[in-house]
Amino acid sequence: MVMRLVPTSSTYETEIGLNFYSTSPPGAGGVAKLYPWDFVVDEVYPPFIRASLLQSTHLRAGRYRCYVLSKIGHTTMYAAAQLAKAAKISVDAIRYAGIKDKRAISHQIVTIPAASRITSQSLPQGIKVRYIGYSSHHIATRELKGNVFRIRIIGASSKRIQQLAAELRESGCLNYFGYQRFGIPTPVNLLIAKAVLQTDLQLLEQAIKESPYATPFSYEAKVIRRLKDRRGDISRAISALPPRVLSIILQSYQAYLFNRVLSILADNGFNFTRVRPGTIVKIFERYVVARTSWDAAKLTKLCSSGIASICVPIPGYSTLKLYRGPLSQALSQALREAGLSHADVKRWPSQLAGAIRSAVLWPKFLEVDVDRNSVVLSFYLERGGYASIVLREFMKSSRIEDYEGGLRPPLSR
Repeated sequence: MVMRLVPTSSTYETEIGLNFYSTSPPGAGGVAKLYPWDFVVDEVYPPFIRASLLQSTHLRAGRYRCYVLSKIGHTTMYAAAQLAKAAKISVDAIRYAGIKDKRAISHQIVTIPAASRITSQSLPQGIKVRYIGYSSHHIATRELKGNVFRIRIIGASSKRIQQLAAELRESGCLNYFGYQRFGIPTPVNLLIAKAVLQTDLQLLEQAIKESPYATPFSYEAKVIRRLKDRRGDISRAISALPPRVLSIILQSYQAYLFNRVLSILADNGFNFTRVRPGTIVKIFERYVVARTSWDAAKLTKLCSSGIASICVPIPGYSTLKLYRGPLSQALSQALREAGLSHADVKRWPSQLAGAIRSAVLWPKFLEVDVDRNSVVLSFYLERGGYASIVLREFMKSSRIEDYEGGLRPPLSR
């Protein structure tokens, strides 16, 4: 089944490149994540084991200790900082496979050097760890299979939710990068990334000052102080950011360009399930290229059923050569809109090499439960998929606040 694309009416979504919905029924409305416990995310590891259910790594010795980190109302980075403090090690010695939502209950794997230990008693309220054994290596993003979500939407139309669920099961949706990648309620990460890449001092100062996260002790405040101390030297100023934070911010610009490429392709009538010779396809955690028309026909059937997915490169200096045909035209348009050229992309810093990403997101095992005045959605997404992109298909709200509990004051840091 082909996606039935509908333009968005949200100014915020347009700013981050989300120009279309992939489903035709009207949105169900409502408010998601009113409380942190309305959004539960659990990491999944091969063959299909949830982090919250992991009991043991079955290793009695190794270079690293593995823990299940469970948190509520905290960012992953804040939790990692608290783990490092409790273990009396550098925060760089804490590794995790993915960043989880703040306004949520989340369960994920973290690793620390074997010589260190952590107990829940030494951690702030809302952060707990459970030791599960040793590992020969640090946890890595590539080991993560995906995430299971359980999300409550209050005040949504259950009838429309059921209609939208049926369409998503049949056709999936565009695999946009979600809101968290850019910043909520304003896309501050995107603005900072644009300012840094264009060495625009005025834009950088404006973006940081408008950040809802800017406090006297925040990373943003450190950057502002560095700008003053270094008399406007942007490269010195951003060195105040931890490497992982800087990468996340800079990569938000790549994410925006990827979103725009998908939207341009959709606007031009691109068929996201029809494979052509030369198309890159993801199937069973592997990337293959359709070499012949026979390959393309076989892969088209798999893409239409959600078993496989056509891929689009994330713009970066190492992926420009992968853009061909309609993809190349869409990228050229996205770059022109941003005031960039291919030569500019080739000069990007090392964090912006680019990658390959599925163009279609399939929420697997999608279930809908109606509970009085709310609806509970349960589904699984492969690594890299954003639950907020699935949520927007159901709610179709023009208010970004509705996806974040109406932006109620957070319970924790």
